[in-house]
Amino acid sequence: MVDIESQLRGGIGAGTGMVLTDTGEILTNNHVVDGATRIVVTVVSSGKTYSARSSVPIRPTTWPCWPCRELQASTPSRSATPRTTRSAMPSPAIGNAGGQGGTPSLAVGHVVGLNQQITASDENGSAAETLTGMIQVDANVVPGDSGGPLANGDGRSSA
Repeated sequence: MVDIESQLRGGIGAGTGMVLTDTGEILTNNHVVDGATRIVVTVVSSGKTYSARSSVPIRPTTWPCWPCRELQASTPSRSATPRTTRSAMPSPAIGNAGGQGGTPSLAVGHVVGLNQQITASDENGSAAETLTGMIQVDANVVPGDSGGPLANGDGRSSA
């Protein structure tokens, strides 16, 4: 997991991301880095920081982070199919609450919907696209948590 700080036209943005590959591709929400003039990624486990850049606009955004080849990619849990958990075990969202960095915060919640479909767009309401197969979670996620993983009942990343 990484904390992300981005310099935006209107100020500073913060979010969370997951390392996808050992060459530094990181998954986060598009709004965390969209239009950023500077992006700094901090690896939560080591405290190391790296400059990053956005690649082609893919939602969710991925980008290469160089020279961070020593990063270890996340290994999402594949042991179980996601299921709704309102009456079962909670599924916390893990993130950089408030954009403060440091120890990740947990926003305890429950999976309340699977295979959801939403239409996402930019701030102007343009560039709309339909996203399918989404997991809906009822959790108290706050600014800075954006882009962070979910965890299963065992505390392993599940999404």
